Amino acid sequence: MKEGGSFMPRIKDSAIFTAWIAGLCLAGILCWFLTQEIRANFLMRSVNRALAQIALDGQPLSLGKPLAFRDLPPETTRMGTWYTLEDPEGQKGLVFTIIADGSFLPCLAVVSPEGPVERIVPLNRHSEKLLDRVSPGVLGIYIRRIEGGSAKGGGKP
Repeated sequence: MKEGGSFMPRIKDSAIFTAWIAGLCLAGILCWFLTQEIRANFLMRSVNRALAQIALDGQPLSLGKPLAFRDLPPETTRMGTWYTLEDPEGQKGLVFTIIADGSFLPCLAVVSPEGPVERIVPLNRHSEKLLDRVSPGVLGIYIRRIEGGSAKGGGKP
């Protein structure tokens, strides 16, 4: 009879622990999804401050509004965050990170309305120095993924 009595408390404790972990996961998932717009706007302000310090052919470059996550295919949102660019040409921008030689290089890919990547802009001095060292093959992989995501609707405003 003692064995049967000790079995129920173990089940009860396991159920409480499982419910606690499930609740934490649910809270984390809700926070992640409910704060996407806030995080995208915060990132936009940070990138615009960085772009204001970079002179790109004498043209000011700045991000417009973030593109809605729900309107993008899932494979494009995994790459980074899409924005419209404040320019009359209708270009889009993808803020993403290149991982090379153990370093994280934040960059902006400027994508034309047709889909090809026009240029990749490093967003800090460290990225600027190390982007030249990234092999063309690795850079080509990132560009193909961006262009593939853009062709599937990743750049639709």
